[in-house]
Amino acid sequence: MRELDPKWQPRPSVYSADVEGVIARNTFVAEEAQARMDELRRQRADFPGEPPQGTGSDTPPNRAKPLLRPHPTNDPFRGFDPSNLKDKLTYLLNPEHVDNERKADWFNRALGFNESNWRDLADQLYYDQNSAKYQFTTPWGDRYEQTISIRGVNAREIPVRFIFQEEPSGRVTFITAKPSKKP
Repeated sequence: MRELDPKWQPRPSVYSADVEGVIARNTFVAEEAQARMDELRRQRADFPGEPPQGTGSDTPPNRAKPLLRPHPTNDPFRGFDPSNLKDKLTYLLNPEHVDNERKADWFNRALGFNESNWRDLADQLYYDQNSAKYQFTTPWGDRYEQTISIRGVNAREIPVRFIFQEEPSGRVTFITAKPSKKP
C-alpha cells in the first residue's frame, strides 16, 4: 500500500499481543489498506486492474507481489495469516483422510510428522514474497508456490514445495504442500 500512497497509515488501534490479537490487527490493517486501494482505484484511471486468469509467469500481469512482508525471524508465522494452519496441517497429516493424496504417509515416512506434531511443521512455514513463484489465479486469489527446506522430527532436512494464496484483500494463507514423489 505504501508503494501507492507513501503517507498512508492505518488508524491507531489496540489489540492483544497473543496470536489471535496479531491476526485481528493484521486483518484490520489489510482491510484498511484494501479500502484505501479501492479509493485510489476510483481516483486514478491508471491503477492496475485485477489480473487475468493465470499466465504461468512468476508475477501476475499488472499486479505487484503480495502486499504482506515477511516478519522478523522471531515470529513463527513470518508473514502470512496463520489462522488456518491447524486445520490445513492436521488434514494434510491425517492418514485416514481419503482426499489428502497420500501426503500424510509421505510426511510421516520422510520427516516424521503426523497429526500430533503438526505444530513442529507449522513453526517452519513462512511466506517469502521474493522466492514464491506465481502459479495461477483462482476466483479466491493468486496462487504461489514456494520451496522451503523442512527439518523433520527425525532430523532429516528435505526441500518441500508449499502452496500459498494471496486473496484480493492482500491476505496470504497456506493452502497445501506438494511433497516430492519419494520420501
